[in-house]
Amino acid sequence: MRTAGLLLARISQHPAAVGAEKGVEICGLALLLALFSAGCSSGDQTPALVKSVIDDLATQRFGTAMARYRNDEEAILSRAAAPTWRRGLEHEDATVREWSVDALARIGEPEDVARVLAALEDPFRRVQEAAARGIVEMDPAAARAAFVERLASDDPLQQMISAQGLADLGDPTGVDPLLAQVRNPAVEEAVRGVIVQSLAVLSDPRAIALLAAIAADADAGLQLRRNAAEGLATFEQEEATEALRGLLDSDDGYVQEVARRTIAVRR
Repeated sequence: MRTAGLLLARISQHPAAVGAEKGVEICGLALLLALFSAGCSSGDQTPALVKSVIDDLATQRFGTAMARYRNDEEAILSRAAAPTWRRGLEHEDATVREWSVDALARIGEPEDVARVLAALEDPFRRVQEAAARGIVEMDPAAARAAFVERLASDDPLQQMISAQGLADLGDPTGVDPLLAQVRNPAVEEAVRGVIVQSLAVLSDPRAIALLAAIAADADAGLQLRRNAAEGLATFEQEEATEALRGLLDSDDGYVQEVARRTIAVRR
């Protein structure tokens, strides 16, 4: 309030001002005071604003929470909001934790990298997914290390989220751990399906032969084979086209169709 005091002092120093001049000066100073006060109160109100969003989420008033978020996004994602969102990480409601992770990742304070990484261990999938997306933006190197470690775990959900995270990073160094796990017979087929999709996103030619082998494997699950055929179709190298020709006589009609359509476009 130091600026406000100076403005008030200025008014008191002009007791002789009369008529329109006095009125204009006082009105102008009053306007400045109002603008100053509004600026101060906006920052002070940020924790209360974030708490209102958290309370709305916890009571399933999602529409109200979204409206507050859209109307005051700049304040809600400001540094002043971070302490309140940090407390939200400990909330019993999973949606509150999800939003808290997302907000802290968007705010991007370095001290919150460890908090977002820790949220990868949350028992709820949505929170884990928010943490995976967030850490990719905050610290790609920390994200890569966390995803590689969790991809090798025995937790199928962690494996799937990590495979997707490596694809989101777009880093070729993620290909080797993905190739290792897609070959691992102990890995659940649903997880291997996500890994196949991630390999397609990364577009590393080393995956071509493996995707072709999975798509042609009659002993593999149908969805996995179809994912592999779709992934193979995203590669434009001649090696991939030749592999697709080998799938034209597949025992699965969908795999055949993917191969046929892709080859037709490339002629």
